[in-house]
Amino acid sequence: MVDVPRQTGWQRVWGTVSFKPVATRHEIGLLRDTGVLALAFIAGIEAIYLTDLIINRILPRVLENGASLLNVLALSVLAMPSSLYISMPVAVLTAVYFVVLRRRESREFMVFAGMGKGVGRILLFGGGVGTIALLLSLFISGFVEPLSRYQAGRTMFEVRLEAIKSGALGAGTFYQHDGFTIFAGSGRTNTVANNIFFIQDRGEGSHQLVTASQSNRLTAPTMTGAGVVLRNAAAFDFDIRRQADPAAGDAGDCPDCAPLSVAPVGARASNQILIELPNLKFDERGPRGNRIDERTSIELLNGDLNDRAVISELGDRVFRALLVFIAPFLAILAVSQTRPAIFLIALPAAAGVVLAGSFFGSRLVDEILPLGLFGMTASLITGTLVLGAVVIALVLRFENGCIQHGGVQL
Repeated sequence: MVDVPRQTGWQRVWGTVSFKPVATRHEIGLLRDTGVLALAFIAGIEAIYLTDLIINRILPRVLENGASLLNVLALSVLAMPSSLYISMPVAVLTAVYFVVLRRRESREFMVFAGMGKGVGRILLFGGGVGTIALLLSLFISGFVEPLSRYQAGRTMFEVRLEAIKSGALGAGTFYQHDGFTIFAGSGRTNTVANNIFFIQDRGEGSHQLVTASQSNRLTAPTMTGAGVVLRNAAAFDFDIRRQADPAAGDAGDCPDCAPLSVAPVGARASNQILIELPNLKFDERGPRGNRIDERTSIELLNGDLNDRAVISELGDRVFRALLVFIAPFLAILAVSQTRPAIFLIALPAAAGVVLAGSFFGSRLVDEILPLGLFGMTASLITGTLVLGAVVIALVLRFENGCIQHGGVQL
């Protein structure tokens, strides 16, 4: 006789290979495939966004200030979270659409329908994906994006700071530090700038203005501080003081109310003027939190909840999370309508709804700002639930479109 291992009741029902129910393993596979596909779509959208950002914004500013490609890489990485408000809902929508459609065309849902599991489990899958995406969106917009935005501004500040310390002038940029204001109207590289003006506050109302057609960066300065050489320059000395207006009475009660008086002192021109900037002390960039969009959601909630800017920023973050939550249900509805004749219409229509929400969500939030933070949040959640109920009702109306094979070639 051969001893046969005794099986438990669970093993007799589901088999000895795996203890997980078939439906559970199938749903885990759906989540896995959706996550992988969503990441691939996000990577593609981010690549398009970053390409435009690097070419048109980051690279010109970095090269003007003589920074390295490492700074370009750092700024590019820090800019990625700022575009997720568009890429994330579109990626979730597209990933759920193709994963569900592929399973429908392989007749997997028909097998489960024969087991008594209809379109309800597909909607539960969409709800699970939407919940995960909502929490991830709240985390990214509430913590990752504000910190990345601040660090990107700090990195750009350090790049410009290093440029002015070394004597380089970036075109179209104002540099204001320790009584100096320098501006370059144009320039091809970080070594030569054109159309320069330079203002120095010498204290006690005395100022000097220098204009020049071109500046050259000092490659080997002989002084201890930084400096620039201005060519075809003209220097103007003048005093700015406040004088009491006899018609206004005694200005002693309000010294700052007295009118300004500009008195020229002298002027001179030269083919070449050396401007030395010794012992400059540059202020650090302001602490994080000076700007509303650089604050985390917890910091905003602990702040002034009556401030319109705070309410608007929190509203944008809540709206983005709710939009990415509803995206999987729109994808399932698109699958229910996908047939060979309208294969190229269903997904673009659903994506158009999501993109409209991404682009016009801020305007909607501004319209309901008078309701306050809690009224605005309640309105957004209510609107999302109503829209979700309508979408789910349509999915149930066309549930056969989510289960039966449609003859679509993928």
